[in-house]
Amino acid sequence: MKLYFEWHRSCIKKGKRTEKLMRLKKAGFWPFFMTMILLAEPWNPSVILAQKPEPLSILQLGTYRKLAPLNPFEVSDTFSTPLMQLVFNRLVRYDAQGQFEPDLAKDWKISEDGKTYTFFLREGVRFHEGTECTAEDALYSLKLAADPVLSPSLSEPLKIIQEMKVISKFSLEIKLREPFAPFLLSLWRVYIIPKKNLSNMPADLQNFLKNPIGTGPFIFSHQNASGIQLKTNLDYFEGQPSLGGVDIRVYSDKDQMWSAEGPSFLIVS
Repeated sequence: MKLYFEWHRSCIKKGKRTEKLMRLKKAGFWPFFMTMILLAEPWNPSVILAQKPEPLSILQLGTYRKLAPLNPFEVSDTFSTPLMQLVFNRLVRYDAQGQFEPDLAKDWKISEDGKTYTFFLREGVRFHEGTECTAEDALYSLKLAADPVLSPSLSEPLKIIQEMKVISKFSLEIKLREPFAPFLLSLWRVYIIPKKNLSNMPADLQNFLKNPIGTGPFIFSHQNASGIQLKTNLDYFEGQPSLGGVDIRVYSDKDQMWSAEGPSFLIVS
């Protein structure tokens, strides 16, 4: 089911907005909101491409909760996950029916004994800074995610991996110690990052968190105490997103947040 929202009205008379301020007030609504509205279908950022209003609008969100850095290796709060789904891609993702479908991996095959997974990546996908995403990047991302010091929560289900290797520029092989039916679910949690930007770990991590780089439909612009801004990725491999950007504003308390207004402002407490 696709959900579409008009964030702006082009017709403004005498300086007054022609649509009412929408306010969503429900405790714990953030993850559901970001998944269903920003992604338009569960777990699938590509469907945000389905409608292209002119001009592209900026989606503004308000919260009084402190926002953690977008760390693809360790999710520390419920705000980070839906935002990282806009900045990064994975090898596989869920479709609207809850089945796995291609993301950066256009296809994959599983051996008869269930222990070897081979992934074939899309060609021509580029990270936000312009370099091409290859199997080397995917392999390195998995190695970082499997590091229990760097990624305590991600590494546990990846202990089942016995060996990983690059087969070609766009293919990757993963061998498991034993068959593990939910292995794709383990991979679904791993975001793919550019190897060259994190080649010197852990020293490079702090710089990366200040400017996280992925392949997703939105590009990280900046983050400070006032919030996070994302801008649209005009070169996204599945097409240009239908929003011009996402602006998450952090307020000091609930009262300040609820008194805020804007042409397309939604409040998520």
